[in-house]
Amino acid sequence: MKRFLSTTVKGQKCKYLEPKPYIERHIRTALLDTRIWDSIEPRNDDIIIATPAKAGTTWTQEIVSQLIFDGSPPNDTTGMMLSPWASMRSPLLRDNALFPQLTGQYQFRRFFKSHEPVGSVPYFSMENCGKNVKYIVVGRDYRDIIWSLHNHHCSLGPLADMQTNLPFKDGHEFTRMPFASELVQQFGGEFTPKDMWDLALQKGIPELSETIDGYPYWSNLWIIGSWLNIKDKGYDNIMYIHYNNLKDDLPGMIKKIAEYLEIDYDVSKFDTILHNCTFEAMKNKKSPEMEAAFKGGFKSFINKGTGGRWKDTLNDDDIMQYKELASYYMNDDQIHWLETGQWN
Repeated sequence: MKRFLSTTVKGQKCKYLEPKPYIERHIRTALLDTRIWDSIEPRNDDIIIATPAKAGTTWTQEIVSQLIFDGSPPNDTTGMMLSPWASMRSPLLRDNALFPQLTGQYQFRRFFKSHEPVGSVPYFSMENCGKNVKYIVVGRDYRDIIWSLHNHHCSLGPLADMQTNLPFKDGHEFTRMPFASELVQQFGGEFTPKDMWDLALQKGIPELSETIDGYPYWSNLWIIGSWLNIKDKGYDNIMYIHYNNLKDDLPGMIKKIAEYLEIDYDVSKFDTILHNCTFEAMKNKKSPEMEAAFKGGFKSFINKGTGGRWKDTLNDDDIMQYKELASYYMNDDQIHWLETGQWN
């Protein structure tokens, strides 16, 4: 099963949208509905964490949460629970239009999560709306993302299944996301990380016409590529960090994020903040919602956090296929940063 870029795409580059204070390109899929952003009024100090899936989103949410609350979030709640994914489809919040009301009542500094590209997330700034909104973009080696995404998909529990493939009230059609049990059957009794790799690289989502890959979720290369596309265009309220930076120097990165977000945290609580942002501490969090959404709760959701597990599986052809695909979304320097966390 090999599919390299078609001759109609080969040599071309993905065309990206530029940031605007509104949604220019709405996305409606099995999991996403970006129309909710149209009802969210930005606050002056909002934070938006924009990442591909499985790139360190939960980790970054926890860091921001620990900084905001000086290491003591209310009721020991995780950053993930305090930082809503605005575009995720939820039967309760969407059907009753409660999300804007709920987040509008937050008494703390809001921080949102996003797995959408530029143009599908509103870009707020002092220049375009008078609001000092801050963005954090997180990158990770795409190959590591796929291995982590495989674990994520296979760990989905009943609550997650219930919130997937919900029909739209207006009858909008979308590509159905297969459950892990269906993929196990499709692949003859076992669904491996390599199977997830092949699906992601060889098939796209029809409603995401800009992309050529990403099934059964979306193109994570498209998402990070859209943010890297504007990195050197003068948008100074966007911070770019890499998963490897967090792994290599967590204390230093926490301090850099605090400085960027202008959070004057209690330095006497830094050791507590740092401990609470370690993988061990995050995996041991207890949450009834996570237990229902993921088999094993946070222990399975956060999983290993290690990189390079793909090295014993992917061959030269697989790497060539990935490089060719990545070059549609990014230039060589951007691909190098995505793989290493270092700029050439």
